[in-house]
Amino acid sequence: MSISIFKLNNNCYHIYDSYGGGLWEFNLSEIKLFLTILDINQKKKILNHMNINACYDNKYKLAEINDMISFIENEEITQNTTFAAKAVIDRLNYYDNGIITAPFTIIEVSRLCNYNCYWCFLDYKDPKVDVALSLNDLIKFVVDPMIDIGSIHWGITGGEPSLTLEKTLKLSKYIKEVTIRKFNLEPNIMLFTNGHYLSKNAILYKDAGISTVHVSLSSANEEQELKLRRPPKNENSYLEVINGIKECKKIGLNVNLNSVIINDIGYGSNINTMPLMYELANTLDVDLFDLNLACPSGEAKRNCITFSKKDYKKITLNEQRCSKRLKPFIKYCCATGNLEENRDISCGSGIIEFYVDYIGNTFPCNNLTDDSLKCDQQTVKEKSIESIWFNSEILRQLRQYDKFFVNDECGKCIYRGFCVGSCIARIWHQYGLLNLNKRPEYCYLNEFEKEG
Repeated sequence: MSISIFKLNNNCYHIYDSYGGGLWEFNLSEIKLFLTILDINQKKKILNHMNINACYDNKYKLAEINDMISFIENEEITQNTTFAAKAVIDRLNYYDNGIITAPFTIIEVSRLCNYNCYWCFLDYKDPKVDVALSLNDLIKFVVDPMIDIGSIHWGITGGEPSLTLEKTLKLSKYIKEVTIRKFNLEPNIMLFTNGHYLSKNAILYKDAGISTVHVSLSSANEEQELKLRRPPKNENSYLEVINGIKECKKIGLNVNLNSVIINDIGYGSNINTMPLMYELANTLDVDLFDLNLACPSGEAKRNCITFSKKDYKKITLNEQRCSKRLKPFIKYCCATGNLEENRDISCGSGIIEFYVDYIGNTFPCNNLTDDSLKCDQQTVKEKSIESIWFNSEILRQLRQYDKFFVNDECGKCIYRGFCVGSCIARIWHQYGLLNLNKRPEYCYLNEFEKEG
């Protein structure tokens, strides 16, 4: 969960938790106090000691401070943010109406990849390194301006970022150094990798400031993993990931283990071996186990990865049985989503997530990279990235959190978690829509009803 803040007018602000479903209304005085408390809580991670009631220089009465702290605790407003509170405080008078907080900014350092996964979200891979934004370009046009508006949560991805290792390490190191210098905060930098040379590179990632490694594995069965991921000849993607995770845990890097479920498109399916992935997550003591249905974009769409009613039953049964056996400290994101009936769309695309591809195009998230969904037709070299983030028309549409609801029929459907969940990207790729305010003419339920 993470919060964003929206300005409605000069004396009305909304704090919005897109994933948790929370919405709170504050006036100007209240939002300033909230941000001040948040700023202190963020800095405690570095300063080690802080008497929160003694940090306000008599700007607020003690009763006001305690009331706000109690409100935050009682309402369970998350303190996890993608932004530095101080940046928002410093710029509060300059914002127009709309979002005023910075996102989780994901940077695609290149489009190079040495694997050929059947479900890759990318529409294509580009072997030409020279067309990608240089390190200096990334710093000038992406990192510096986004840090200025408060970004403290970053993702570095590809392609495979280890194939441009020097660029990846220098980028992470720069983000860390500048963030600490500007906000006295350590940024959360996440590396998205297929695990290539992870055991060898782990210490390099840590030294460069990367805090979390998000690594993919298709199957806990070695033979199946190699068949599905198609790594380079003589490279064992299974052992690379296993040994890499062990090394990451040994040196103190957080590890998110990601596994994408696919049906059998002629190369086998990992549905039946799902229970082994849960066991492996336990054995490796990962920090998060992220299980996903293949999003019907990029390679997955071209390879027609879809799921039958039989697949659905197997997947949901495996999740129900196996999730209970995960160690309690392992965070778990299930594939089909345990959605309450009629739960509205709760998606961070364009609200807490922002994606910059290797040549500087911007998108709401990594799974919404269709040309028609560019945040702006100009790249970050042609138009300032902060202007795109705050003013993009497509992002304005996605930020209409009071309108992103689900029609009754879809909201009550037992297959919703399997079909689209609360993910706008899945809705878009399945039906060409950005909302579920009416049932699509063609949907999974139609096909499942045919199957009987």
